[in-house]
Amino acid sequence: MADFSLSPHTALTRAPILPAPGVGPKAVTISLPPTMALASVIARKGQTEPLTRTVETAFGIRLPSGPKRVVGTGISFIGTAPGQWLATGEAALLDGLVDRLADRISAFAAVIDQSDSRTLIRITGPKARAALAKGLPIDLHPRRFQTGDAALTVMALFAVQLWQVDDSPAFDILVSRSSADDFLALLIANAAEYGLAFSALPGVLP
Repeated sequence: MADFSLSPHTALTRAPILPAPGVGPKAVTISLPPTMALASVIARKGQTEPLTRTVETAFGIRLPSGPKRVVGTGISFIGTAPGQWLATGEAALLDGLVDRLADRISAFAAVIDQSDSRTLIRITGPKARAALAKGLPIDLHPRRFQTGDAALTVMALFAVQLWQVDDSPAFDILVSRSSADDFLALLIANAAEYGLAFSALPGVLP
């Protein structure tokens, strides 16, 4: 039997249709961050407090109690619902994040691998909020949505999870793999008027 191995790759399968290049500044950049490991963490009944203590001991961060993102060394947790979080890990942890989590917290929580179910897209730049606001029914004003804030919501007909990465501002958006191509087309259409730059998109030179 021939040897073979599997490697992660983006769900984006076609080059997006890009707007005509403008002559002004590029106020929005759309990119694909490095592949990340993803896992849902769901506290077992009555185990939220011991789970929180265990995560703090194991990873040096305290689980957020609401729609927030907290960042540790190589791992972060994003609150998605009461007693539920999305754990994200660096690409180097892709093969081991679920096992690493389960080894430490399985007595207190269910850990479910989500790495192959989502596509991560990053949007940055001074007009990133404006581009996202065209499709999101939440208030992204910097007084209301800041670095570390997160939300589960919809953009047009797409279910999305997003969080603010930094104050530049930069936002990470998770969308289902099956919707990735169409969601990217929507994002490009929303951002086109502001001047677009691209990084690591299928068929697009940086």
